[in-house]
Amino acid sequence: LVNQHIAMAGAQGFVSNLTNPKVLAFYLAVGLMQLSHGPYYTFLSIHLETLGYARGTIGLLWALGVVAEILLFLAMARLLERFSLRRILLASFLLAALRWLLLGTLAEHIGVLLIAQLMHAATFGSFHAAAIHFVQRSFGQNQQGQGQALYASLAGVGGALGALYAGYSWNSLGATWTFLLASLAALVAAAIIAFRLQEDQV
Repeated sequence: LVNQHIAMAGAQGFVSNLTNPKVLAFYLAVGLMQLSHGPYYTFLSIHLETLGYARGTIGLLWALGVVAEILLFLAMARLLERFSLRRILLASFLLAALRWLLLGTLAEHIGVLLIAQLMHAATFGSFHAAAIHFVQRSFGQNQQGQGQALYASLAGVGGALGALYAGYSWNSLGATWTFLLASLAALVAAAIIAFRLQEDQV
């Protein structure tokens, strides 16, 4: 009975925190961010092959993104000490919008492509690390698991919807417009963070 009471109190506390406007804004932005990754994870290799890149080069470009992400994680503690979560999230979303724009319009230039892949440090690395910290700060100890589960679920749903829209868009509108739509989704997420989260809230 005691355990049941604790569980009910934890659930009520989770719902109460979830209805907080800043938390709702955060989760909406998370869904949009993952949605924007749809063309990247689904069609980037095809896109680059179409532009004439060899498969070995494409593999190295994927690896470059992973290395950039790992290096960012190593520096994340210092970034969190220097900048607020709001600023890190906002920068991650804005860099995501720029990255998809570059991939959709200028990927035939290897220099631009290298820069775009290095941006994986922001679009995945800093975004994910800051998002986890936001969840930890927004929910009590008894609601951490639920907060993390919701984050993971929205990331999964957003990614699935992103792949779905990218499939239709790629065939009907082409690569450029598909990545431009992804850029727009990331920009909307940035606007949500900019206007719905105050600096002193995170």
